[in-house]
Formats: sequence, structure tokens, C-alpha cells
Amino acid sequence: MKFKTGKTQLDQYELIQCGMRLVRQLQPATWVVSFRRVNLDPTTRLPFQEWCNKIKNYIRAGELFKEESVDITPQQKFALLPPFWHGMTPGERRVVMAVIDSHSKKYSAECIYMLCSECNLLISHIADVRVCAFVSREHPETLDYDASCLTITNDTQVPDNNYHATKQNDGLDTFQLIPKEADGRPKLTGMDLFQHMVTFRNVNHSRVDEDGQHVKIIPSTELNVEISSDALKCIQPTQSELRRANILHDSFGKRAIRKCAKRKLNNIGNIVGQCAVVNDETNMARMRENLVFAESMAEIVRREKANKTNKERDSM
Repeated sequence: MKFKTGKTQLDQYELIQCGMRLVRQLQPATWVVSFRRVNLDPTTRLPFQEWCNKIKNYIRAGELFKEESVDITPQQKFALLPPFWHGMTPGERRVVMAVIDSHSKKYSAECIYMLCSECNLLISHIADVRVCAFVSREHPETLDYDASCLTITNDTQVPDNNYHATKQNDGLDTFQLIPKEADGRPKLTGMDLFQHMVTFRNVNHSRVDEDGQHVKIIPSTELNVEISSDALKCIQPTQSELRRANILHDSFGKRAIRKCAKRKLNNIGNIVGQCAVVNDETNMARMRENLVFAESMAEIVRREKANKTNKERDSM
């Protein structure tokens, strides 16, 4: 299917118009098929457990992935350092670390000058020296490594068992009155099952009125049961259950369009974005170290420029 717009380049508005035109040209049967494939057609919808059994092959596909080890050994980190650090003797590396430590581990202009004069390093090496010093503080044994440590053999054996493999029914207990294992056996028994069923009732049957206030749970009048005020308080949902109920209710209908569930998840602690990583204490310390280093390099450039200007003035 082709559309002619008369333009060689399309912006976002033309793309939206093309998408809307494609949607309008879809046949009703296409929508019916798409809804049935995801078990959303009310006329053919299967119960949750039956639907999971029907698509179990796709759910279990995630269990085929094996976790890869991302832990880097000190030897591997040493191999990633620049060649000039590999060419140094252990004594020379310790001298570099001593110079840095003598300046309170801050890369001031005086520290950089001393590294260049005492350790015969170039200005262009200082940025790499920071990385070498960081690895050496984290793994002091790397100060004694030599060229023979640059040959790395990967002897790590990947286990064949599904260690920490995710089961197909993990995380689905909230949606089941009686949680079951993949083979159909009950997952909970006794008081654990009773507590889960109480939580299931509180989460799935909590309601709010027009003012947004939670409606108290009371026994049906058809049961003709009298209950005291104290007993009535005992069967009311907890604050945690009410929050979970709100999130579930916000996952459907108009409230799902407004992303209410996502906002409430953020409110109870699921932080989105990278703020938790960026504001980490260790990362903030490295950022401050980077700023001090950049300031010191700017100071060195300023001094060298001033010295060059003074020499030119003296030669006149």
C-alpha cells in the first residue's frame, strides 16, 4: 500500500496521518483476530489459568536464557589499563600511588606537576592515571602484576542447570484465588493459603465512592449475619492492600489511559529514570573527582600559557 504526499521528506505529522489512514482502512475482521490472539475478545475469552496453559510454550521460552557472568576479575581489569601502566615496574606504580595519596587523593595542579616530574608522566597520561589509580585502590594486588598477567584464559564454566530460572507462574499469585504450580499442584496450603485468599479478597473487592473514599467491606445482607464493629475492623483491607487494589483498578479503562498506575507505582518507591544511579554516593564522589581534575588541568593550561607569555615578553 503506497501513499503519495508530494514530499521527499516526512515529518512526524505526516507519519501520524499515514498511521491514522492505515488504521481507518483496517477491516473489522482484523480487529477481531487481533483481540482473540491476546485473549481480549469477550466472546471467546478463556479463564486466566487456561490462557496461561495455552501459551505456556511462549511463557517458558524465557527460561531458556542463561545468565552470563559480568564480574570482571582483577586480572581482566589490569589488562584493560593503558600500555604505559603495564610497562611500569611495581615500584614505579607505588610511587605514583604515593604521590596521589600525598595530595589527599585529589588531582590538584601541584599533584599533576609532581606526577609529571617525579614519575616521568606526560600530561596526556594523567587522565588514564586516574583510571589506573582507581583500579589499584579497588584491587591492590594489581600493583604487583607484570606482563605475564596480560594473558587471560577464560576457564569459566557455564552451569547447565537453570539456576535462578524464572518459572512461568512467577508473579501471578496476585491474580489467582488459589495459586498453583506449573504442574497444577497448589502452591500454598494451610494458614498461608488462608492469608492469601484474604488478601485476594481485599485487593480485588475494594471499592471507592464518588468522593474517592474507600467503601468498607461488610458481609452480604443475604447471609443474615450480625458482626460487631471490632470484627468489622478486622476484615478491612490494610493500606498496602488498598494501594495494590488501586494499581490493579488503574490498569483498565480510562484510568489506564492517564497512566495512573505508573504514577502510583512511582509514589510507593519504584523510581523511574537514572536518578538512583546518578545520585549514588560512590558515583557522586567520582563526579567531584572529575570536576577537580578538570579544574586542575585548566589551571595547568593557564599557567603554561602565562609562562609562555612571560618568556616572550622577556625575550623582547
